[in-house]
Amino acid sequence: MMEYTYRKEEDDYLFLHMRNFWSYPNEDPKLKLFHANKIEEDHQTPSGYTRRIIIDKDENLKGTLEYRDVPLEDNWVPLPELGDWEELSKYDR
Repeated sequence: MMEYTYRKEEDDYLFLHMRNFWSYPNEDPKLKLFHANKIEEDHQTPSGYTRRIIIDKDENLKGTLEYRDVPLEDNWVPLPELGDWEELSKYDR
């Protein structure tokens, strides 16, 4: 499962601030978020700061990585017209 969180940073643009990824031990559609065996969170700011949190329940690990000056041009998207959400759901960011 994947989740993107955008915020309006400028009058006509949104910035992708957070990405969450949940991995599961199998493809069972009844699994909930708390069943995830691996969680990855990416938190980003327009200045290029990125913090990545990785939780791996199978390995009993939690780690945080921080980066500066990350090129994040792809995180900016024009503010879409109502109902035109396709640009916000691209998986290749």
